[in-house]
Amino acid sequence: MTETAVQIQVFRWAGSWGSFSVKIPCGECALTTDIILDTLVNELEGVPVALNVREWLSEWWAPCASAAGTRPSSSSTAGS
Repeated sequence: MTETAVQIQVFRWAGSWGSFSVKIPCGECALTTDIILDTLVNELEGVPVALNVREWLSEWWAPCASAAGTRPSSSSTAGS
């Protein structure tokens, strides 16, 4: 049985769209990516995980298309 890698997508504050572009590097984005990479190397060694770091402004529509950031439906909340 082959294991499927867990997919993690991090959208950092970067990129461009139309006439808009992010020109200031995001320190928090770099720190978040470093923490995730450190965790993958030291805590999750041997666990199949695929990290994909993307530019938010260049792909602003991707989280919307996958319904990321939406609240859980009422049928899946505890205590219902």
